[in-house]
Amino acid sequence: MELQTYLNLARKWLWLIVLAALLAGVTVFFISRQQTPIYQATSTILINQARSAVQTSDYSDILTSERMAKTYARMLQDWEVQQQVAKELGLEGAFEETGQDYQIALNIVPVRDTQLINIQVESTDPELSAAIANALPTVFGQINQARQQERYTSTRQALQQDLTAVEAEIVDTQRALSQLVELKTAAEQAEQARLQGILRRYETSYTALLNSLEQLRLTEAQTADVITATSAARVPAA
Repeated sequence: MELQTYLNLARKWLWLIVLAALLAGVTVFFISRQQTPIYQATSTILINQARSAVQTSDYSDILTSERMAKTYARMLQDWEVQQQVAKELGLEGAFEETGQDYQIALNIVPVRDTQLINIQVESTDPELSAAIANALPTVFGQINQARQQERYTSTRQALQQDLTAVEAEIVDTQRALSQLVELKTAAEQAEQARLQGILRRYETSYTALLNSLEQLRLTEAQTADVITATSAARVPAA
């Protein structure tokens, strides 16, 4: 009996229900037509973590990767990165001014249980949203590489200075040896032997410094996280 009552009420007021739905649809349509369209472009980067010299478990590696992805996701939103992206794209003014003009919004999302990070850029300009999404990985990779290299800057500079100094000593010693041509006296022969001994020591030091510099480059490469773009953003069509 109650069911029949409900059905009678539904038939009686069906016109009102249809009219309300129609009015709601028309209202939403006109509101959406007046709103500025927002386009979203997404790119993806992979963080290749530097191998640790200490042996760790797989579970520990997963936790480290998750923390690292969250850290890099936060760093991708740094002011320095945004300013450099604006400069690379030739945008006028500061990034917040550009953001006001184009309603730019960044959403950096680490992909769970991976070393992937999605870079989502929203803007009223579809081409700009894709351009920013593609520029961010490149700019951030350059900035991050420079930061990591700063750890070895002082050591590298010291090795380069020592290398330059030893190279100059080798040149001077070779020049002094070239002046001892005829070796007429015992003193001249003794001087030649002394200079040859000095030259060998300098050459040994030079080789050792070159090896140290090369080892430093290898250490930099092995201890640096590498950022790679795995999926480029496309210009959104809708």
